[in-house]
Amino acid sequence: MAPDGGSTTTGGTTTGGTTTGGTTTGGTTTGGTTTGGTTTGGTTTGGTTTGGTTTGGSTTGGTTTGGSTTGGSGTPGGCKVTYNPNSWPGGFTADVTITNTGSTAVNGWTLGYTLPSGQTISNVWNANISPSSGAVKATNVSFNGQIPANGGTANFGYQGTWTGSTFSKPTSFTLNGATCTAS
Repeated sequence: MAPDGGSTTTGGTTTGGTTTGGTTTGGTTTGGTTTGGTTTGGTTTGGTTTGGTTTGGSTTGGTTTGGSTTGGSGTPGGCKVTYNPNSWPGGFTADVTITNTGSTAVNGWTLGYTLPSGQTISNVWNANISPSSGAVKATNVSFNGQIPANGGTANFGYQGTWTGSTFSKPTSFTLNGATCTAS
């Protein structure tokens, strides 16, 4: 411990915890890594780096690794999609239920799948879907964005038209990028 209450670390590793608001003047940090937690003014892998000031010193060997999630957070440990269509010549409705079989809640969801050729969606409830045919993405609306863990569900549906000799349903689904089982 330095007389001013600070410390010097060279090549060390910090795991977990939070470092906030330090100012380094004339010091050197080499090869340090912080994993998890939040670091202010340091090197972060998998956490958040914010602000901090380094004056007259040098930082060597640091890395920042992070990412972003679009269309929801929480990729489930498992998911199941139940697609129940009701069809007649030229038209159909579909009731879609997403079940979170994982142990982490989903906060904001995007369900991706491909409609069979000749099917077009015309009216949707409890979701937003774009585009209306082909490879579509259904996203939550304000009241059904959270799918609780361990069996929680979200439900939406739509009406559409179809052409061809035989009606078929989508066979594969992804929830926030993770593959779901279909039933």
